Amino acid sequence: MVYMPHWPQVLGKRPIDLDLIRIKALMEVLGNPHLGMAPIIHVAGTNGKGSTVAFLKAILKAAGLKVQTYTSPHLVEFNERIDFGDRTISDAELFEVIELCRLACEEAEIHPTVFEGTTAAAFVAFSRHDAHVCILETGLGGRMDATNLFPQPDCTIITPISMDHMDYLGNTIEEIAFEKAGIIKPGAPCIVSQQLPEVMEVIRQRANECGAPLWEYGKHWMVTQAPDGLRYVEAGYELLFPQLSLAGVHQYLNAGCAIAASRRAIRFDINDQQRVQGLQTAHWPGRLQRITSGRLVASLPQDWELWMDGGHNPGGAEVLARWISDNNDKPTCLITGMTKGKDSSGFFAPMVGKVTGVCGFCVKSEPNSQPADMITQAAGSVGLEAQSRESLDEAIHYLVDKIKEPSRILICGSLFLVGDVLKENGKL
Repeated sequence: MVYMPHWPQVLGKRPIDLDLIRIKALMEVLGNPHLGMAPIIHVAGTNGKGSTVAFLKAILKAAGLKVQTYTSPHLVEFNERIDFGDRTISDAELFEVIELCRLACEEAEIHPTVFEGTTAAAFVAFSRHDAHVCILETGLGGRMDATNLFPQPDCTIITPISMDHMDYLGNTIEEIAFEKAGIIKPGAPCIVSQQLPEVMEVIRQRANECGAPLWEYGKHWMVTQAPDGLRYVEAGYELLFPQLSLAGVHQYLNAGCAIAASRRAIRFDINDQQRVQGLQTAHWPGRLQRITSGRLVASLPQDWELWMDGGHNPGGAEVLARWISDNNDKPTCLITGMTKGKDSSGFFAPMVGKVTGVCGFCVKSEPNSQPADMITQAAGSVGLEAQSRESLDEAIHYLVDKIKEPSRILICGSLFLVGDVLKENGKL
């Protein structure tokens, strides 16, 4: 992993400050490298952004296209965020573009946030490499997100929106939707996933204001579960897809967004065989991923399973709860770590009656992590039996001793925690 010693001095102490002034100024000093990037697909939403990016990337790659992606956060190494299609950015180039941005900030006396600075570095890197398309995932919100610099993207995608990051985006679902809908641009088609009615109203208003055509779930396209996979339906078009590469019924909606984008918003000729191939080969670590080998798995008794998922808000918890209900052939228990400011009680509420136990855990790699006892208290507040432990090994042993019969252990609540699991297990 690249060591970046200069960023703390340059970026100051504020990790988040939603404003486009600094990133625009930095781009200007750097010569506006983002204007030399490949055509942009911009993705915002609360849940499902990363999976949608993974499905769409796989479809486009199956069509023979070179696809750059910018996603966050990373799981193990920062390099994961900047992907050129055939590889992630090298340590050497990552250091080079970050140093270039650092010097530009110093010269122009610009003090970006960490995400603004690293986004600028990513845009410099992307501008140096040829590609057919670049998919950008917003970091936080959309309207004032550092990725929102492109007046005419090829297309935008808005995945399901729910309550999250209220301290930055607003205290109501309408306020949060307003921020997410800020990526919608004049003339650029917008693929919209399933939304609450009040969210959809905000999105439609934004689209009407700027003249962007919407392609809405339930109105223009639909996905349903089929006996052996996924059925995608539009007016005059229907296609059955086999089982997806990513686990969970919720992934059908994310795959549907990617299919819709590949049919309505992509300038390239993509056929259904390539769509099928993409949906079967998409890879997105840490999203309902089963770990089948490594040190932690080896410590489990026979017939026990170890899974992990980065879902960290009530919407993500509802998805996990549904998956647990659909896979009830053996008990499921949780090891959960979360960052401060997250609605821990809201995360645990959908799990009531579905899990046999919870172990609260402090995420070691995240300074802003909730203490394990706080997570345990949140689980207990909704009626779940919970204990806290200091290490993953202790948490696993506690659950094995408590439940005794073969079970699934699901490690969840934070992508930072997923990264810690991958490091400790010895497998990426």
